[in-house]
Amino acid sequence: MSYKRTLIRLLDRPGGRFLLGKIATNFLRRKIGEGVEIVYFEGMWMRRSGPDFFPDGLKFDYRYADFNSWKRQMDVHAAETKEYWLQHYSPREGDVIVDVGAGHGEDTGDLFARRRQGGPRVCHRGSPVNFVLLKNFCRLNHWPTLLRCTSR
Repeated sequence: MSYKRTLIRLLDRPGGRFLLGKIATNFLRRKIGEGVEIVYFEGMWMRRSGPDFFPDGLKFDYRYADFNSWKRQMDVHAAETKEYWLQHYSPREGDVIVDVGAGHGEDTGDLFARRRQGGPRVCHRGSPVNFVLLKNFCRLNHWPTLLRCTSR
């Protein structure tokens, strides 16, 4: 195991996560510029790129190869959502959208909440960890009043 992975493992626990987030953010900003951040918040690691937040999981598991894609990630989610889900139908005002198996909420959140298309959105996520990721993703991106998230 490399010394970096060892240091990460030692710091990714109570009392060390704040420092690990600061070190990672400093490194990240030197590599790709300002406007990015890695933080531990409410039991989860998450990152911010510009105004957008992305909850990632319980463990610090970031790879250098992923950093450059973060700045355009929300745009990629929107394009993929449009391509996968909206080829034959575009939600109209008042439509109810149900996203079963919502994952982290990338599809529902970006296209339906940010762009305010359709009426109420209901997201369902069965896994407790993914449910917390979904709730944090929606809340941190200021979509909580637009989405109602449920679990099991």
